[in-house]
Amino acid sequence: MTKRALVLSGGGSRGSWQAGALDYFADSNAFPGGFGLIHATSVGAINALGLAMYPRTPLGDSLDFDGDRMKAQIEQGYADAQTFLGP
Repeated sequence: MTKRALVLSGGGSRGSWQAGALDYFADSNAFPGGFGLIHATSVGAINALGLAMYPRTPLGDSLDFDGDRMKAQIEQGYADAQTFLGP
């Protein structure tokens, strides 16, 4: 079994290039097993979040999400992390 990692860097306009490349990968099934590890920073982390939330759909489909629902999920995750880590 092949293990793959995806590393996405930060840097403003690089994010749109990453989104386009990830959309192509999803449409072409270039990596059928997906990625076992995703590491990202800055705008790459935003793209990685979308990929992690919607791992088996083309990104074009996943971009039709409810922004309020996503915000609530992020806020809940932050609250859970604070509870886990403590003061």
